Amino acid sequence: MASETDPSFSFDPYDPAEKLLSIGIDRIEPETKGALMGAWQAGEEVGLACSGGLDSMFLLSLMAAWSRKNGGRVCVLHFNHRTRGDRSDGDEVLVSRAAGAFGLPFVSDHIRTDGADDPGQFSEDRLRRLRLEALHGMLKHRGIRLLLTAHHQDDRIESFLMRLSMGAPPESLSVPKPLHVMSNGIVHGRPLLLIRKNEINQWMTDVGIPWREDCSNASDAYFRNRIRNHLLPAWRDACPYELDSNLVRSLDEMDEDSRYMEQLADQLWNGLNAVDGSLDATALDGVARPVVRRIIARWLPELPHRRRTVLLDAIRDGKDLHMPLAAGRVLEFRKGLIVVRIASTSDSRPPYPNTGWGYSLLPDHGIICFPDGHCLVCGESEAREDALFRIRSGAYSCSDTVFLDKDALKSRGGLYVSSWKMGDGYHSLGAPGWKKLQDQFVNRKIPATARRVLPVVRIPFTDAIVWVPGLPPCEQGRVTESTKTLLRLTYT
Repeated sequence: MASETDPSFSFDPYDPAEKLLSIGIDRIEPETKGALMGAWQAGEEVGLACSGGLDSMFLLSLMAAWSRKNGGRVCVLHFNHRTRGDRSDGDEVLVSRAAGAFGLPFVSDHIRTDGADDPGQFSEDRLRRLRLEALHGMLKHRGIRLLLTAHHQDDRIESFLMRLSMGAPPESLSVPKPLHVMSNGIVHGRPLLLIRKNEINQWMTDVGIPWREDCSNASDAYFRNRIRNHLLPAWRDACPYELDSNLVRSLDEMDEDSRYMEQLADQLWNGLNAVDGSLDATALDGVARPVVRRIIARWLPELPHRRRTVLLDAIRDGKDLHMPLAAGRVLEFRKGLIVVRIASTSDSRPPYPNTGWGYSLLPDHGIICFPDGHCLVCGESEAREDALFRIRSGAYSCSDTVFLDKDALKSRGGLYVSSWKMGDGYHSLGAPGWKKLQDQFVNRKIPATARRVLPVVRIPFTDAIVWVPGLPPCEQGRVTESTKTLLRLTYT
């Protein structure tokens, strides 16, 4: 009953929908079921997102039959992505006719472009954001708070693998959740999370309800499709166990652990003094790192996970941290206090273009984070004989880590970091003399896009260059047998 071209829906759908309800009623996710029944009992209308594909047409049929049985109100919402021309319009026609056949109100919206953009070339993330914005607009217009979507068990597994590959924290791996409250107060409910895709396919085929097949689901252009069409089938073939049910069980237990950690974080958060843009990290001494991570997320929700990890490492190691944020703000960690403040002139002097961060002091034992996600870590240590041997024998790559003789640098005011400016140059280790950075970049085949964001470590007052990641350190800081104090710089 799948079609890419035929949008017909010319029969009374309630008989097959009732059959689906008798099969699927006991498989509806309990949390979502409770929220749905609560909304209906309160006389509220519920939104249902329907693309016209298999999963959402199953959800539409199931909820239409259930709402009639319970006296509930459902409004069908459709967003036309316009990524497949007339075929996308056919999706909208099918959903409209299905809603009409069920006697349900239907509302739709579509992508709007200036004519220069081709929606077919939009990324998964951009299409998702546009769809979400449009659906929420339709909900707001009708005064609806609960939106039902057709995410099922296979979506949980695919989302887990996608997020795992991006290094997401454990609390973000078990998604989508049965209920999720958005920042604007709209609640997303997922009634089908306990049902497998192949079950939906079999049930819909058996009762004869049509759906639209989106040919883009077979395209390898999208990451989710590559996981669905290649990675998971290969994993299932290679696995000697029942993969999907085992993954779901692990996700459920991971979610249980995460909920417990959230409860602990809530208890601590309510007792913390987090005002005036500061957070006393000493109050978190002895608290488990997963709980601290969640508290940081509550205090500064816009901080990306990777940067949150850098902050957690700085707290653990007692290292100073300087981290530029969006909107001209700076996060600093010093002496147990985390502060977010507006960047002062000293944080952005001199204003070299195209970097977005400018000028920063480099702590003796600390970290600087840059807008592109890279970090520069600085530390000092005693120059032991074994360490000197490894350094002088070339055990470290100057592309990401260098050691310097701190005393030889004669930098009484510490070091600072800026971006590259035309005319910069220095005498690099082992070179015959001074050479422009521009020429050194060319010789090392460092692309122009990278040069504009690479940090240049300098000595105050003289502005002499100490190191640029990807290049050797300066000759002045050469480590010798007589070196007493090592200065280590690492770019990650």
